[in-house]
Amino acid sequence: MIPTAQQTMHKRRFGLHKLRSLWRGTRRIVITIVGITVITIGVCLLVLPGPGLLVIFGGVAVLALEFAWARRILHRCRQVGAAIVRKKEAK
Repeated sequence: MIPTAQQTMHKRRFGLHKLRSLWRGTRRIVITIVGITVITIGVCLLVLPGPGLLVIFGGVAVLALEFAWARRILHRCRQVGAAIVRKKEAK
């Protein structure tokens, strides 16, 4: 039996769907691992010499690429940071 053009297109779409699904899952895992690693390094830098808080914020920014809760935390950090800058400028 020879497949019709419609059956062939369906197989191609299904293959692309599986590939996209695999890509999304892989991307989410990689972003999670990188974000948690950066945050862990930032926590270590809190007690070691280095910019610990900035590195932690960077890790949250990486996680914000994929997770809504991290976007909310990052948004709140930006608001607090902007308020601190405004307070410093007012002095």
